[in-house]
Formats: sequence, C-alpha cells, structure tokens
Amino acid sequence: MKAKTSIIRKKKEQRLTYALVKKILRTVPQNEAFYFNIDIGEYTGVYATSLDNFCKKIKTLELKSVLFHFDRHDFEKWIKGTIGDSNLAEKISEIRKSVNREDYRNEIYLIVADRLSQLKKLLASEDLHIEHF
Repeated sequence: MKAKTSIIRKKKEQRLTYALVKKILRTVPQNEAFYFNIDIGEYTGVYATSLDNFCKKIKTLELKSVLFHFDRHDFEKWIKGTIGDSNLAEKISEIRKSVNREDYRNEIYLIVADRLSQLKKLLASEDLHIEHF
C-alpha cells in the first residue's frame, strides 16, 4: 500500500520589475486611498494614498483601528489589490500566526518600512531581475 504524501504548495512569489516597483511606490488617487476606520461607519479622519504614507500613518494610528482592519484583512486587500504588492500583503497576513494582537501595529509598520526601504534601493539600483521579498 502506498503511503499518503502531503503536498505543501508555496505561493508563487511576485517577480519584481522596474514597472511593478514604480507602481507599488506610486501615489494613488484619493478615491483609491486606504481610509482608516475604528468600526463600520466610524471613520478616523485618516487616510493613506501611498505605501509610504500608509507606513507613516500606521505607526501612530489608534490600535482599535489597526485591529479593526487587520481582522477584516483590509490591509492585505488594499496592498495587494490597489498598491499591487502581493508579496507584502502575504507577509502582513503571516504575522497573525506569530504576534500578539497588541503588537500588530508595530509589526505592520516594521514590515512595510522594510519593504519600502528594499523597493527604494532596488529602484535606485535598477537591479530588479531577481529580487523577491
């Protein structure tokens, strides 16, 4: 009798190109911005129109807002769908398994700040043919 084997499929990493890095680092129109809420219909008055802007604002955002959006996977959806960075969205999603809820804001900030630094360096070097996050 054959032993059952489990297949673990790794998600395909997004290949970074010059055009994709430019897209990820761009400023989106206000109608595509991320609007921070603390609950359904309770807008904080804070929004982000770029990944850089998102990083700066998440650092000081009220934890209640971070938890609201994190529980709904809103950050990952916006980063993947609007910003275009599926690798970063996946990395943010993974912190659920390893971080206490109170630390989400700081972890998200650190992950996004690291990604921004990496992308800006890649853009400056124009060496985008192999790099992955």
